[in-house]
Amino acid sequence: MGRAGLIACCFSLAASLALAAPPVDVGSDAQRAAGKKLYDVNCSQCHGDKGDGQGIAFPFLLPKPRDFTAGKFKIRTTPSGALPTTADLKNIIRSGMPYTAMPAWPQFNDQQLTELVYYVKSFNADFAKPERQVDPIKIPSAPSASKDSIEKGQKLYADLGCARCHGELGRTDGISAPTLKDDWGNSIRPADLTRRWTFRGGPSRDDIFRAFSTGLNGTPMPSFVDALSDDQRWDLANFVYSLSPSDTPNYATVVEAKKIHKELDLNEGAKLFEDAEPAFLPVVGQIMQKVREFHPPCTGITVRAVYNESDIAFELSWNDMRAETSGKNAPDLAVPPEEDEGDKSAAKPAAEGGGGSPWGEEEQAAPAAKPAGDVWGGEEEGAGGAPAAPASEFSDAGAIQFPVEIPTTNR
Repeated sequence: MGRAGLIACCFSLAASLALAAPPVDVGSDAQRAAGKKLYDVNCSQCHGDKGDGQGIAFPFLLPKPRDFTAGKFKIRTTPSGALPTTADLKNIIRSGMPYTAMPAWPQFNDQQLTELVYYVKSFNADFAKPERQVDPIKIPSAPSASKDSIEKGQKLYADLGCARCHGELGRTDGISAPTLKDDWGNSIRPADLTRRWTFRGGPSRDDIFRAFSTGLNGTPMPSFVDALSDDQRWDLANFVYSLSPSDTPNYATVVEAKKIHKELDLNEGAKLFEDAEPAFLPVVGQIMQKVREFHPPCTGITVRAVYNESDIAFELSWNDMRAETSGKNAPDLAVPPEEDEGDKSAAKPAAEGGGGSPWGEEEQAAPAAKPAGDVWGGEEEGAGGAPAAPASEFSDAGAIQFPVEIPTTNR
């Protein structure tokens, strides 16, 4: 081949590569200006005027708002470390991030979403660089979630060390869970794999497969696209999907107690409640000391109740990172003056004080009939759980309030 032919070939290859990469998509000045107006009214309070996540609400939120200037976005269809596409950002704004302060914004039409995304992109110069544009990954059609696939996924889950963060049974109680931090040094929690309706980015098998393929930028959750084949990632996704009962929480509003014709012996543990219908009640948007906790240590409590002619007993169980069982708890504990915002003479449950640590254990059951502070588990307690928490002033606890007078209506 002559020199001219070689040069032409090089030019042809360069043109081919240029055509292969997706174009820069940052919108026009007018579109970004329109997006800024939406951002200033709806987004700046959390994400900040400069997009650095340092809005006026920053000190009061957990998890912390996203820093757009860093270019690290968790929910994407692009490879690990890459920037999200315009469609990715529009989907997150439209859908929100479950169990965080980031709500869904269905009220924005497609034009408004596009303009808002273009303005968000203006906070990081890499969005305007052709060399930083990449195509989304390809997600193959999902195979059937067979028993064999789920069993293969379970083995992969163990071999990859997923339990170190998520726990043996996916209940966030892995030994590393309380130590996890994001790239900004903020403490973060692993996903509770038994509650897939809390997954950021969606609860479907496709969503889970995508997360295993892209990883979550800015967090310890890696991409497995190079470590696992497509089939293996589907096996892992099928196993994780199998850990949760449904795509939605199916929260209950009523606890139905089961009548039994025997003494209520709490030493039977979970066996005492095995015939009682469970009611799953939400724990969302807790008000905690100095901060609004939008991602609480547990997102729901399962309640079962049994009664006989003279007594009633309740079992409360929840998933959490690590148990605080060394402290004390009782409804009559005095509230420290520095924490009392109301009647200083009023008693306050110790569960609101917290002892400074949000960590609990993966599955706990606290029957109301037992002395406060006695926290014990059902038949699965301790399975793969994190080590016991350091001694603290207060233990984990739940409280049940009964009406002073028996209500005569449903209101």
